[in-house]
Amino acid sequence: EERFSLVERVKEEGRERIRLKGEGEILEVELFSHEYHRHPPLIFIHGLGITERKKNFLIHSFSPLIKKGHPILFYTLPGHLSRGRGRKRHIWKMKDEEFLQFFVQSVKEIRGIMSWSGGEEFDILGISMGGMIGMITMALDKRVRKGVFLLTGGNFEKILWRGIMRFIIPKDCDRMTCQKLHLRYHEILDK
Repeated sequence: EERFSLVERVKEEGRERIRLKGEGEILEVELFSHEYHRHPPLIFIHGLGITERKKNFLIHSFSPLIKKGHPILFYTLPGHLSRGRGRKRHIWKMKDEEFLQFFVQSVKEIRGIMSWSGGEEFDILGISMGGMIGMITMALDKRVRKGVFLLTGGNFEKILWRGIMRFIIPKDCDRMTCQKLHLRYHEILDK
C-alpha cells in the first residue's frame, strides 16, 4: 500500500477536499459527510469514463446516505477527472502491462487512503472498473467489511477478448501472451 502525507485539507459545507502526497502525484480525495458519523466510511470507486457531470450526479444521489450518517470517500482513479490532465497515455490507449499497473496503483492508493484516515472499518461501492478494483481491495484488506459492486465483471481477460471491450481497448500481444499476463493477478494478491 502507498503511504500518504497530508498536503492540504479544505472544508466546505458537507464536503472536505483532501490532498495527499504519496510516492507519485498528489492525490485528491473528497469526503462527503454530515455532522455525525454512525457508519464506517464508504469508499466510492467510479468506473471508466467518469465526467464532472456524472460525478456531481452520483454525489447528489448519495445525499440520503450522507444524511443518515454514512460518510462517503470519493476516490478518483488514475487518468480520470483532475488526475487525467497531462498524462502520457489515456486509459483507452494503455498497453496490457500498463493496464495491469493501473490496477496495482489503484489498489495501493485505496489501501493507503484507508491507512492514512486511521479508520478500522470501511465499506466499498464500485461501479464497473471501480467494482473490479474494489473486489481486489476487499480480497486483500480485512478492513473492508462490505462491498457493493454494480455493473462489474469478474474475469477481465474474458471481458477484453470476448466482450465489447475487445473493439475499444487495443491489445499489444496475441491471445496466449495476454493470457499469461492476466494470470499475473496473483502478484497483486501476494503483495
